[in-house]
Amino acid sequence: ANCPITEYVESGDAGDLPSTAAIASGNGPLLAIRGNLAINDADMFQINICSPGSFEATTVGGTTVDTQLFLFDPNGVGISHDDDDPVTGVLQSRLSSLFTSALPAGNYYLAISAYNMDPQDVNAAL
Repeated sequence: ANCPITEYVESGDAGDLPSTAAIASGNGPLLAIRGNLAINDADMFQINICSPGSFEATTVGGTTVDTQLFLFDPNGVGISHDDDDPVTGVLQSRLSSLFTSALPAGNYYLAISAYNMDPQDVNAAL
């Protein structure tokens, strides 16, 4: 209940920082984010996780690009990330509720990039 949109379609280029993230909004559970990922690009989306114990994000079956997924808290602090799917071993990514089940429901940031484009803090540390 009270979850955001069923499918969010990227308009333009989603930013790669919380301050420039695309905001997924609407009605119903968020089942898909559709967009384009340019070379040396990352896209970040503000999403609402209504049920942290049921959270999952995956690019498996949705692209042939070697992806990475990152989940950040409302302050931009990293919670979880994945490079290659731990379930199947394919080059796409999957995040599960393993690191979100104890979190409160609310807004978070989900980022996607191609392999080896990793987030850095203000000191350029991974």
